[in-house]
Amino acid sequence: MSETITPIKSYHLTLLALLGVFMHLVSYAETFIFTDQAHPMINTGKYPVYYLDAPTQFESQLSEGLPNDPLDAKQRALQRIQNNEIQQQLLTSYLPVVKAWQLGVTKVPAVVKDQCVVYGQPDVQKALQQIADYQQGNQ
Repeated sequence: MSETITPIKSYHLTLLALLGVFMHLVSYAETFIFTDQAHPMINTGKYPVYYLDAPTQFESQLSEGLPNDPLDAKQRALQRIQNNEIQQQLLTSYLPVVKAWQLGVTKVPAVVKDQCVVYGQPDVQKALQQIADYQQGNQ
């Protein structure tokens, strides 16, 4: 029996392909800021902030206004996720989650630079200074 690739399965294949590309494009010398909506960051400077709860928030938006009947809700949800733009947004929302996992980040907020991580410091500049101090002390 051959297996048919449904929209959800093709979505997963696309996600895996994009994640592979993303992981190879990023070097360890970069600075990453990982957080969620409950832990706002300050003094982020030029560094992008990656929200690890973005997929959950996006999925919540997708389920807004669905009918109460489970079968109708399933049909509407499938229609929504078959939209190419929606699929791309969902895939993109997972990229930081995969990068955080790849780097070994276990909680937020986290500032990662040169394979060093500072947890719990919402001030990015202070976290970067802690990393610099640590690196200088270990040379």
